[in-house]
Amino acid sequence: MSIRSIVGMLLVTVLWAICFPFIVVGLPDAPPLLFAALRALLAGICLVLIALARGGRVRYSPRRFFLLTAIGFSYTGMGLGGMFLGAGELGPGLATVLANAQPLFAAVLSYLGSVHETEKIVR
Repeated sequence: MSIRSIVGMLLVTVLWAICFPFIVVGLPDAPPLLFAALRALLAGICLVLIALARGGRVRYSPRRFFLLTAIGFSYTGMGLGGMFLGAGELGPGLATVLANAQPLFAAVLSYLGSVHETEKIVR
């Protein structure tokens, strides 16, 4: 793995980790869901600008574009909405730990589900 890749991963990790303290700082000035929507809008604009700078073009069928848009809105709405609502109720440290433990929770639930399905097949 190159040094550039390692530095990029560390940068993303640091930016993700400082997200919750910044959310807590901004919540007194904006409702949580509006704040989440503004964050998503800013991120989306940045991604579009990066794609345009690299010469990217959208080559999706209308159906595929609709599905991607629906997935994006639902994931963004639930993910960021929950993150911003949760950060308002919990401390930033606990919110960071819970959010970053999410893949572990998913892995455990996936394992338990696969064990249950395997037992059903064996019977």
